[in-house]
Amino acid sequence: MSPKIKIALRRIAIFIILWLTLGLVYVIIERGILGDSETYPATGNPYDFKGALISIVPGAILMGSLFGVLEVLVINTLFRHKPFLVKLIIKSLIYLGILILFLITMTIFSNAYQLNLSILDTEVMEKLGVFVNNLAFWSVIIFAGIGTMGAVFISEITNYLGPNVLVNFLSGKYHKPRVESRIFMFLDMKSSTSIAERLGHEEYFSFLNDYFADLTEPIVAYDGEIYQFVGDEIVATWKTDSVNNCDIAIAAFFDAKSLFRTRENFYQKKYGIIPDFKAGIHGGKVSTGQIGTVKKEIVFSGDVLNTAARIQALCNTYDADLLVSHWIMEQSDKSNQIVTKAIGKLELKGKSEEIMIYQLSK
Repeated sequence: MSPKIKIALRRIAIFIILWLTLGLVYVIIERGILGDSETYPATGNPYDFKGALISIVPGAILMGSLFGVLEVLVINTLFRHKPFLVKLIIKSLIYLGILILFLITMTIFSNAYQLNLSILDTEVMEKLGVFVNNLAFWSVIIFAGIGTMGAVFISEITNYLGPNVLVNFLSGKYHKPRVESRIFMFLDMKSSTSIAERLGHEEYFSFLNDYFADLTEPIVAYDGEIYQFVGDEIVATWKTDSVNNCDIAIAAFFDAKSLFRTRENFYQKKYGIIPDFKAGIHGGKVSTGQIGTVKKEIVFSGDVLNTAARIQALCNTYDADLLVSHWIMEQSDKSNQIVTKAIGKLELKGKSEEIMIYQLSK
């Protein structure tokens, strides 16, 4: 299974867990309110706590799966370039509309089952009308709507901060500095100065926004974190908790190349320019910690970052799109789809020891 599919499934699983949690919380609250009552006061329908508890599980899994698939594969892409507040409102309204439709459908089938009647029976529809016009129905909508908006808000904040960053802040993982092993990829736009001069300040800013959005997509899809935007450069990072993460970082680069080939018409039509980029990848031990008071940030420090930046700077010298260090090649599975060319041992600026550099291509 490819990294993109694994990560998409993991994001969908988060929605399933969220909806299952919300559903169980609602059923428990409902039990606390109704107590030993055998009917719903609003509709007079039979109330069965065990039945509600059992039925909420498949319903929550279904809704979580539906919302997760829509968010990951459709809606997030459609509204990617919209302002934060617009995305929050539109997404929440879409999900709320789906939720209302789902709840009405579930109510019809539940009434039909409990009354042992057809779903089109007049009595089933009458009870649906009573429920929809009652505060009980809208209390469910309000409860689920707040939960949905909260989920969308957290999802968007995560997109703005980057994957895992919000969790790291909340958990206090980097409140005290720690040493960890990471991979860093420095991606730099080719001919950025001439592009900026040709487009002018405002259009170049719009160009950068589209460029960064497209470049971020494959990085995040391959479980990478956006560490920094520096001018026209992106610094991405991966943990090395798996030896395959070196191959994942390399795959993210080539996937980004493929993505930009599919976007050539868009950039040509909108800006008259097709962007291209080069990258350097290196890894090793870095110090990671949270700094700042008014504005907090998780930062990485160490020679690894300087080395990765200098490897990227050599791309122009060797007319290469991607250069990686020997450290990366040692941990890579060396896929047959990747063509490897040894550049040789090079002395990088500021380093006393030479580093073996490789050029990778497809």
